[in-house]
Amino acid sequence: VAVAGEPSPRGEGAVAGEQAAAAFQAALITEYSLTDEPRPGVNDSVRPSAAAVEGDEAEEEDELSGSLGMSLTQRHLTPPSSFKASNGVWYQRSERIIGKGSFGTVYLGMETHSSQLVALKVLPLPKQNPTSVRQIENEVNIMQRVRDSHVVDFIGYAFHQSIIILIMECVIAGSLQSMLSSFQTLNTATTVNFMRDILRGLSRLHSEGIMHRDVKPQNVLITTSGKCKLTDFGASAMLNALARGESAAIEGTPLYLSPEAARGHATYKSDIWAVGIMFLQLITGKVPYVLPDGGDVDATAFVYQVGSGALRPSYDKEALSQPVRTFVEACLEPDPAKRLSANQVLELPFFFI
Repeated sequence: VAVAGEPSPRGEGAVAGEQAAAAFQAALITEYSLTDEPRPGVNDSVRPSAAAVEGDEAEEEDELSGSLGMSLTQRHLTPPSSFKASNGVWYQRSERIIGKGSFGTVYLGMETHSSQLVALKVLPLPKQNPTSVRQIENEVNIMQRVRDSHVVDFIGYAFHQSIIILIMECVIAGSLQSMLSSFQTLNTATTVNFMRDILRGLSRLHSEGIMHRDVKPQNVLITTSGKCKLTDFGASAMLNALARGESAAIEGTPLYLSPEAARGHATYKSDIWAVGIMFLQLITGKVPYVLPDGGDVDATAFVYQVGSGALRPSYDKEALSQPVRTFVEACLEPDPAKRLSANQVLELPFFFI
C-alpha cells in the first residue's frame, strides 16, 4: 500500500534479476507441487513465529511477544549436511542450532570454499498458488539486492524436498532480546546508538519499498562491535507468514503492533511505532502496556484493543528528558499520517544528546 510522502513499494531501482527470478520460480515448481489448498487464518490460534535469532538459543515466547499465526504440526526441518545453493556455491551444515521457533530452525553453516560462517534458516515451503510463488520470488530478489551495514545480508537460497534454506550473514553475538535477558535494562546512551542503527536499517528497507512488519528485539541482531542489524524481513518474513497460514491483513507481533497495523492497514510508519515500543522496553525492562498480573492476556483481544484505541502505551513521561520524550512521542503518534518517517526521526535532537 503506497503512502503519500513515502516511497511506493518496489520503488525506483527495484528491478529484479530476470535470471534469478526464473531460476527461483522453476525451482519452486520443480521441487514442490503447488496447490490451492486452503490454509487456516489468524483467528484459529496465536503462536510464536520462527524468528531468525542467529546467536541466540531457542527462546520461548508468550502469546503477546510471539508473532501472530497458527502453529504447524512440528516437523523435522533438517537440511542435508551439504548442499549446493541456487548460485552454485556449496555449503555445509553443522549440528549447532543457533535459533529455533515454531516454524523453522536456524543452523550454523559454512561456505565450503571460503570457510565463511553463515546462518542457514530452514523453513517449510508451503503449498500455495502461483500468485504466492511470484510474491516469494519478488521478495527473494529484493533481499539479494539490499546491502546495508544495518541489515543482515541475504546471501542465497536452496531447496531440499519440501523446505527452503535461506542463507544469511551470521551475526553470532545475539539479539536485543538476549541483551535484555542479560542486562534487564539498557542505559539511554547505549539505546540511542541501537535506535540509530535500527532506524537507518529501516530507512534502507523503506527506500526499497519494503515494510519490515515485525520489528521487535528478537529481530534485531547485534554484532560483537555493538552494531544492530535487522533480520526476518522480505522472503523470510513472508515464508514465516505462509507457514503459519497467516492472513495477509494482519502481520506482526501483538505487543509491537501499531493501531493501524492492528486494524490490518500497516504502512512504513507502522515500523516506527514498533521502534518506540521497543525503546521503552529497553530502558525500562518492560513493554509500555498495563497488563494483568502475570501478563496472561488473550492476544486476539489485545490486538483488537490496540486497533480500536482502547489500549494505548502507558509510561512515565515526566521521568524522560525532553529529547527522549519528543522521540518517544514522535514514534508513538497514533495517527500514521502525522507519525514521522525513519529519516525524519533520525533528525530529532534525541540523536544529538
